[in-house]
Amino acid sequence: MVEPAEPAVVRTPEPFDITTRTRFRVTVEQVLRDLARGAELEIDLSDTRTIDSAGLSSLLTIMRRAEELGIHLRLTGATPEVERLLRMI
Repeated sequence: MVEPAEPAVVRTPEPFDITTRTRFRVTVEQVLRDLARGAELEIDLSDTRTIDSAGLSSLLTIMRRAEELGIHLRLTGATPEVERLLRMI
């Protein structure tokens, strides 16, 4: 039996806002390019306490891009406040 590969993990910044979104998106785009179709990418939000509309927009863009590439995306570690915002989008 073949064991599933460990997911690639990228941690979101604190704060996740207009000042940090570009660097984060560049990092994630590089990871997505390196992953094979069907691979898993985990976005770890545990360091993020504050997120603004630019951070949320970045997550939406990344989610769409991962879907286009056939990459399974999973968001983990969100604080209750961040999770509440994510549920709104």
